Amino acid sequence: MTKALAVKAPPRFQPLKINAETMNETFSRIYSKHGVRTLGRVRKAFALTRTDVARLFNVTPEAVVKWERNGVPVRRLAELDRCFQLAEMMQRRLRPDRLPTLVRTPAADFNNRTVLDVIAESGTQLVFDYMHRLASGVPR
Repeated sequence: MTKALAVKAPPRFQPLKINAETMNETFSRIYSKHGVRTLGRVRKAFALTRTDVARLFNVTPEAVVKWERNGVPVRRLAELDRCFQLAEMMQRRLRPDRLPTLVRTPAADFNNRTVLDVIAESGTQLVFDYMHRLASGVPR
């Protein structure tokens, strides 16, 4: 049985009935389309191939193709948004044209792993922390 939410309206408007299931589906569609745009921005900032994206999120390249076609799954949006926030921060603080090389170059601060490897293994927080330390001049 589907529950409907009734919203009271002023006298000159018709009352609005909202089906919770339909509302959830609508929000999922909206957020997944937002995810497709965000995914495109992350790919562009870091010059990522579908295979790179698949490695970054521990999925198959076929899954990435589905994300681009049908929308990014809602459960993946938070980590995708964090990657986008990281990309934006790096673009502001560093030369954007050098980001693709930078994220693929092993760094001593990451135990000779690349930024993409760190994100795939541990998420974005270590890279955010590193960027903040760089900006504040605090040694490691």
